[in-house]
Amino acid sequence: MAQTAVITTCPECGAKIPKAGMSICPYCVAPLKASPGKSIDREPLVQRLVTMPEKPDYAAACATAPPWSPEYQRAKNRQMQGSLLVVVGLVFVALQYLLSDAGWGFWTGLGGVLLLVGLWMALRGMLERSKLDRLELQKRPVYVIERSSVTDFDGKGTVRYFFDLQFADGTDGIYFYTGRGVSEELYANGMTGVAWTRGRELLGINRVRV
Repeated sequence: MAQTAVITTCPECGAKIPKAGMSICPYCVAPLKASPGKSIDREPLVQRLVTMPEKPDYAAACATAPPWSPEYQRAKNRQMQGSLLVVVGLVFVALQYLLSDAGWGFWTGLGGVLLLVGLWMALRGMLERSKLDRLELQKRPVYVIERSSVTDFDGKGTVRYFFDLQFADGTDGIYFYTGRGVSEELYANGMTGVAWTRGRELLGINRVRV
Protein backbone atom coordinates (compact mmCIF):
# COMPACT_ATOMS: atom_id res chain seq x y z
CA MET A 1 0.00 0.00 0.00
CA ALA A 2 1.36 3.44 -0.99
CA GLN A 3 1.89 5.75 1.96
CA THR A 4 1.13 9.46 1.93
CA ALA A 5 4.24 11.59 2.27
CA VAL A 6 4.40 13.61 5.49
CA ILE A 7 4.54 17.36 4.80
CA THR A 8 7.13 18.98 7.08
CA THR A 9 7.38 22.41 5.43
CA CYS A 10 4.66 24.61 3.95
CA PRO A 11 4.74 24.47 0.12
CA GLU A 12 3.50 28.08 0.02
CA CYS A 13 5.55 30.06 2.59
CA GLY A 14 8.31 27.52 3.36
CA ALA A 15 7.73 27.57 7.14
CA LYS A 16 8.39 24.43 9.19
CA ILE A 17 5.18 22.66 10.20
CA PRO A 18 5.21 22.20 14.01
CA LYS A 19 2.86 19.20 14.14
CA ALA A 20 2.27 16.22 11.88
CA GLY A 21 -1.19 15.75 10.44
CA MET A 22 -2.08 19.46 10.19
CA SER A 23 -4.30 20.35 7.23
CA ILE A 24 -3.35 24.04 6.97
CA CYS A 25 -0.19 26.02 7.62
CA PRO A 26 -0.43 27.86 10.97
CA TYR A 27 1.59 30.76 9.56
CA CYS A 28 0.12 31.55 6.11
CA VAL A 29 -3.04 29.36 6.35
CA ALA A 30 -2.33 27.71 2.99
CA PRO A 31 -3.65 24.13 2.58
CA LEU A 32 -0.97 21.51 3.36
CA LYS A 33 -1.66 19.26 0.45
CA ALA A 34 -0.44 19.05 -3.09
CA SER A 35 -2.98 20.24 -5.62
CA PRO A 36 -3.85 17.68 -8.31
CA GLY A 37 -3.42 20.58 -10.71
CA LYS A 38 0.27 20.84 -9.85
CA SER A 39 1.02 17.82 -12.00
CA ILE A 40 -0.77 19.00 -15.15
CA ASP A 41 0.90 20.80 -18.03
CA ARG A 42 0.00 24.44 -17.49
CA GLU A 43 1.49 25.81 -20.70
CA PRO A 44 -1.73 25.19 -22.69
CA LEU A 45 -3.66 27.03 -19.98
CA VAL A 46 -1.34 30.03 -20.24
CA GLN A 47 -1.75 30.03 -24.03
CA ARG A 48 -5.52 30.17 -23.57
CA LEU A 49 -5.32 32.98 -21.04
CA VAL A 50 -3.13 35.25 -23.18
CA THR A 51 -5.96 35.39 -25.73
CA MET A 52 -8.45 36.70 -23.16
CA PRO A 53 -7.94 40.42 -23.98
CA GLU A 54 -9.37 39.65 -27.43
CA LYS A 55 -12.69 38.48 -25.99
CA PRO A 56 -15.72 40.85 -26.09
CA ASP A 57 -16.36 40.49 -22.33
CA TYR A 58 -12.80 41.27 -21.27
CA ALA A 59 -13.09 45.08 -21.09
CA ALA A 60 -16.23 44.90 -18.95
CA ALA A 61 -14.63 42.32 -16.65
CA CYS A 62 -11.65 44.62 -16.09
CA ALA A 63 -13.87 47.66 -15.48
CA THR A 64 -16.15 46.01 -12.89
CA ALA A 65 -14.33 45.90 -9.56
CA PRO A 66 -15.53 43.32 -7.02
CA PRO A 67 -16.93 44.44 -3.64
CA TRP A 68 -14.63 45.01 -0.71
CA SER A 69 -13.57 41.96 1.22
CA PRO A 70 -15.38 41.38 4.56
CA GLU A 71 -12.17 42.31 6.42
CA TYR A 72 -11.91 45.63 4.57
CA GLN A 73 -15.61 46.38 5.04
CA ARG A 74 -15.37 45.69 8.79
CA ALA A 75 -12.42 48.07 9.07
CA LYS A 76 -14.31 50.73 7.11
CA ASN A 77 -17.41 50.33 9.30
CA ARG A 78 -15.32 50.48 12.48
CA GLN A 79 -13.71 53.72 11.37
CA MET A 80 -17.09 55.27 10.51
CA GLN A 81 -18.68 54.14 13.79
CA GLY A 82 -15.74 55.46 15.76
CA SER A 83 -15.98 58.84 14.04
CA LEU A 84 -19.69 58.98 14.85
CA LEU A 85 -19.00 58.26 18.54
CA VAL A 86 -16.44 61.08 18.59
CA VAL A 87 -19.05 63.52 17.24
CA VAL A 88 -21.67 62.38 19.77
CA GLY A 89 -19.12 62.64 22.59
CA LEU A 90 -18.27 66.20 21.61
CA VAL A 91 -21.97 67.08 21.53
CA PHE A 92 -22.44 65.73 25.08
CA VAL A 93 -19.44 67.66 26.38
CA ALA A 94 -20.69 70.85 24.75
CA LEU A 95 -24.16 70.25 26.17
CA GLN A 96 -22.77 69.98 29.72
CA TYR A 97 -20.90 73.27 29.37
CA LEU A 98 -24.08 74.96 28.17
CA LEU A 99 -26.15 73.56 31.06
CA SER A 100 -23.65 74.04 33.89
CA ASP A 101 -21.26 76.79 34.87
CA ALA A 102 -18.92 74.19 36.40
CA GLY A 103 -18.53 72.50 33.07
CA TRP A 104 -18.38 69.07 34.65
CA GLY A 105 -21.12 66.53 35.23
CA PHE A 106 -22.85 63.46 33.91
CA TRP A 107 -22.87 64.53 30.28
CA THR A 108 -19.21 65.51 30.37
CA GLY A 109 -18.27 62.10 31.78
CA LEU A 110 -20.40 60.24 29.25
CA GLY A 111 -19.07 62.39 26.44
CA GLY A 112 -15.48 61.74 27.53
CA VAL A 113 -16.06 57.98 27.50
CA LEU A 114 -17.61 58.13 24.04
CA LEU A 115 -14.70 60.26 22.82
CA LEU A 116 -12.11 57.74 24.02
CA VAL A 117 -13.98 54.73 22.63
CA GLY A 118 -14.66 56.52 19.37
CA LEU A 119 -11.05 57.59 18.91
CA TRP A 120 -9.85 54.03 19.58
CA MET A 121 -12.33 52.53 17.09
CA ALA A 122 -11.62 55.12 14.41
CA LEU A 123 -7.86 54.75 14.77
CA ARG A 124 -8.05 50.94 14.68
CA GLY A 125 -10.26 50.97 11.58
CA MET A 126 -8.00 53.50 9.86
CA LEU A 127 -4.88 51.41 10.54
CA GLU A 128 -6.56 48.21 9.31
CA ARG A 129 -7.69 49.91 6.09
CA SER A 130 -4.26 51.49 5.60
CA LYS A 131 -2.58 48.10 5.94
CA LEU A 132 -4.82 46.62 3.23
CA ASP A 133 -4.53 49.67 0.98
CA ARG A 134 -0.74 49.35 0.93
CA LEU A 135 -1.08 46.03 -0.90
CA GLU A 136 -1.24 46.41 -4.67
CA LEU A 137 -4.62 45.72 -6.26
CA GLN A 138 -4.08 43.57 -9.36
CA LYS A 139 -6.39 42.32 -12.11
CA ARG A 140 -5.18 39.50 -14.36
CA PRO A 141 -6.54 36.77 -16.63
CA VAL A 142 -6.82 33.61 -14.55
CA TYR A 143 -7.65 29.91 -14.67
CA VAL A 144 -8.98 28.22 -11.50
CA ILE A 145 -7.03 25.00 -10.96
CA GLU A 146 -8.52 23.85 -7.67
CA ARG A 147 -10.66 25.04 -4.75
CA SER A 148 -10.54 23.96 -1.11
CA SER A 149 -11.98 25.41 2.09
CA VAL A 150 -11.60 25.68 5.86
CA THR A 151 -14.79 26.09 7.92
CA ASP A 152 -15.08 28.16 11.11
CA PHE A 153 -11.64 29.59 10.54
CA ASP A 154 -12.03 32.49 13.00
CA GLY A 155 -14.45 30.91 15.46
CA LYS A 156 -17.38 32.92 14.04
CA GLY A 157 -18.64 30.48 11.45
CA THR A 158 -16.60 32.04 8.64
CA VAL A 159 -15.70 29.85 5.68
CA ARG A 160 -12.35 30.64 4.09
CA TYR A 161 -11.67 29.24 0.63
CA PHE A 162 -8.32 28.61 -1.01
CA PHE A 163 -7.90 28.79 -4.76
CA ASP A 164 -4.96 27.45 -6.73
CA LEU A 165 -4.78 29.99 -9.57
CA GLN A 166 -2.86 30.06 -12.85
CA PHE A 167 -2.29 33.50 -14.39
CA ALA A 168 -1.63 34.52 -17.97
CA ASP A 169 1.86 35.84 -17.14
CA GLY A 170 2.93 32.29 -16.20
CA THR A 171 2.80 32.80 -12.43
CA ASP A 172 0.58 30.77 -10.12
CA GLY A 173 -0.18 30.48 -6.42
CA ILE A 174 -2.72 29.76 -3.72
CA TYR A 175 -4.97 32.69 -2.78
CA PHE A 176 -7.52 32.89 0.03
CA TYR A 177 -11.08 34.12 -0.30
CA THR A 178 -13.46 34.82 2.59
CA GLY A 179 -16.98 33.49 1.98
CA ARG A 180 -19.79 36.04 1.72
CA GLY A 181 -22.71 33.76 2.68
CA VAL A 182 -24.60 30.59 1.86
CA SER A 183 -26.32 32.15 -1.17
CA GLU A 184 -23.02 32.96 -2.85
CA GLU A 185 -22.08 31.12 -6.04
CA LEU A 186 -18.46 30.07 -5.67
CA TYR A 187 -15.90 29.94 -8.45
CA ALA A 188 -15.62 26.42 -9.86
CA ASN A 189 -12.53 24.48 -10.94
CA GLY A 190 -11.73 25.20 -14.59
CA MET A 191 -13.32 28.66 -14.55
CA THR A 192 -11.57 31.43 -16.49
CA GLY A 193 -11.92 35.17 -16.01
CA VAL A 194 -10.29 38.30 -14.64
CA ALA A 195 -9.08 37.83 -11.06
CA TRP A 196 -8.84 40.79 -8.68
CA THR A 197 -6.25 40.17 -5.98
CA ARG A 198 -4.66 42.16 -3.16
CA GLY A 199 -1.57 40.45 -1.82
CA ARG A 200 -2.56 36.80 -1.28
CA GLU A 201 -6.25 37.64 -1.02
CA LEU A 202 -8.64 36.91 -3.89
CA LEU A 203 -11.30 39.63 -3.98
CA GLY A 204 -13.26 38.20 -6.85
CA ILE A 205 -13.25 36.77 -10.37
CA ASN A 206 -15.28 38.25 -13.25
CA ARG A 207 -16.00 35.41 -15.68
CA VAL A 208 -14.64 35.57 -19.22
CA ARG A 209 -14.75 32.38 -21.28
CA VAL A 210 -11.68 31.42 -23.33
